[in-house]
Amino acid sequence: MRKMSRDIGVAVLVCLGAACSGSANVDNVPVGQEVAVTKADGGVVEGKITSKDEKTVQVTKGKTTKTIQKDQIADVKTVDNAAKPPALPAVALGRKSVLVLMALMLVALFAV
Repeated sequence: MRKMSRDIGVAVLVCLGAACSGSANVDNVPVGQEVAVTKADGGVVEGKITSKDEKTVQVTKGKTTKTIQKDQIADVKTVDNAAKPPALPAVALGRKSVLVLMALMLVALFAV
């Protein structure tokens, strides 16, 4: 039973690590598309892609335009205004939340 608990704990930690390290391919999203861009620091920028080049993407919502470095983008989700808001990836929860969750899982794993 202890080996099975350890194996499950390791599998969960691997899945969390993979969820936090995924790379987004903003190059596949066309200019003019409504998006929710999650940055590496957990911040989310919503709006329409108004331009992009090899290093940056510009997202505009209303009168505000934000320029985001592509290497700082953790995830990009297209937004359908008629549908519900997109589910945000784990990185949007913030690093502290993920680290606390991982610490709690480790405590539970070794407490058995």
